[in-house]
Amino acid sequence: MAYIGNQVSSITTAAQVTNTTTNTENKSVFLAFVDTQGTTTTLETDSDLAYNPSTNLLTTTGNVNASHLNATTTLQSDVVNAVTGTFTGNVTASHFVGTATQAIYADLAENYQADDTYEPGTVLVFGGSAEVTATNKTHDTRVAGVVSTNPAYLMNKDSGNTSLGLTGRLPCLVKGPVDKGTLLVTSATPGVAQALNDAYYKPGCVIGKSMNTITNSSVELIEIAVGRF
Repeated sequence: MAYIGNQVSSITTAAQVTNTTTNTENKSVFLAFVDTQGTTTTLETDSDLAYNPSTNLLTTTGNVNASHLNATTTLQSDVVNAVTGTFTGNVTASHFVGTATQAIYADLAENYQADDTYEPGTVLVFGGSAEVTATNKTHDTRVAGVVSTNPAYLMNKDSGNTSLGLTGRLPCLVKGPVDKGTLLVTSATPGVAQALNDAYYKPGCVIGKSMNTITNSSVELIEIAVGRF
């Protein structure tokens, strides 16, 4: 049952109560609550809790407490407290505190200001006219990360123009030959990784490990595990 507006009225005796279905009108209606105090039963509404039949939008200015929250359209509230929640779309908040247990994508990234536009998979180092750039120096210890495609978590999202994968699994431009597990460093080809040459190793030059095999000297976009090894 719902009331249009927030009207107050009294019913002494009612032999029949008629409930009218309305699901197309674009207006706010207020839910009716039954309050029984002794022998007196009253219907009450709350102007802070409204429902629009045409948009299927339930709006509250107060708190929402639930053991499980299942939202398939739109939920608008100042505060939502729930033990569990199921959402079929995106959840947007100016500030979110929670514990993430799973992510669709695989790398942790941070935004940096690059001196040019670089494609995903490009290896960048600290330097250049901005914060990061490409290099043609092999085993460069300035290596910063790999331009990310879809990071699982992005830090400093409102600063910089390039998302660099700092750790995790992501595509990278690699010059072969490499095997699975090969340590990767920068190469003489800007933005491309290559296998580590032990004779040129310096602390800080490794960008990650190959997760695929390239049998020849071609440059391919393969998945690597980024990290400081």
